[in-house]
Amino acid sequence: MGLQKILKNAGEISVLPMLRCVRLNIELLASQIQDPAEFFRGGISIEMMWLLVNSSWILHISCNKRRVAPIAALLSSVLHQSTFGDQLMHKSDDGPGPMKWFVEKILEEGTKSPRTIRLAALHLCGLWLAYPNTLQYYIKELKLLTSYGSAELAENHDARAEVSVLSRSLDPELTDVFINTELYARISVAVMFSKLADIAYSDKCTSRNEDKCAIISSGKLFLLELLSSVVNEKDLSKELYKKYSAIHRRKVRAWQMICALARFVDLDIVEEVTLSLHTSIQRNNLPSVRQYMETFAIYIYLKFPSLFTVPEISTVSKHQWLVT
Repeated sequence: MGLQKILKNAGEISVLPMLRCVRLNIELLASQIQDPAEFFRGGISIEMMWLLVNSSWILHISCNKRRVAPIAALLSSVLHQSTFGDQLMHKSDDGPGPMKWFVEKILEEGTKSPRTIRLAALHLCGLWLAYPNTLQYYIKELKLLTSYGSAELAENHDARAEVSVLSRSLDPELTDVFINTELYARISVAVMFSKLADIAYSDKCTSRNEDKCAIISSGKLFLLELLSSVVNEKDLSKELYKKYSAIHRRKVRAWQMICALARFVDLDIVEEVTLSLHTSIQRNNLPSVRQYMETFAIYIYLKFPSLFTVPEISTVSKHQWLVT
């Protein structure tokens, strides 16, 4: 309760040192407990985490400016690696867990703050890669990051120091190129799923079977959600839209991510996938959208060539699938 009161009443000048103090305390607790399960029972409880996320959020929204260092410190202290792996932090019987609630708040604000959403993408993708069992709770947030489309992140020494504490970049070279662009959020998600697919489908990978199952399940879930969106959502299913319009850009982003998720198509979902693909590819779309549909279609039919013998698909000629 003392920490909650201090965080709520901290002045803007105290935000950064206060959040660093929170992070240090969590790290000290984690370093003293070897077993993660014991950490959640004897270190930070769900009730304590609810107090932390609520107090930290009040502290965050009380700041007049959205500076890089405090945002990065907020993410690294509240969404700490030592606590992120506990599934109770993300979902409870009656709604979202404390971390899920906090992520929703951060990304909601991030739609108006490019810095916030890019820092969140950097940190969250690293956490999701480390704890793939939590991905299932964040399909809506993954969609938001995928469709997000700018101020620079490196303001000063404090900013650079706090950004360095966030989860390690999934691809340092891509981060250097895209971190200060609106592309970064969705590129982070695409790279994350590419690396997750490497883990899930590689015989050489030493990851636990339950992690591989969680990765495959989440990849399929996200892919089917995106396909459902491009088929059924009002904007994404439109056939008449202007080039470079908001709808056009959203369509391109959605199909780019669908292509990035193609490796997750297995026999158990291929029928549902091809049905959505068939529906989409018969609609009118600009070439810049259609090229991704066709790329995805080519991948699927190379992976599952027997699909060409299915009666309901063979009624559409192979050539017709690739007409632009």
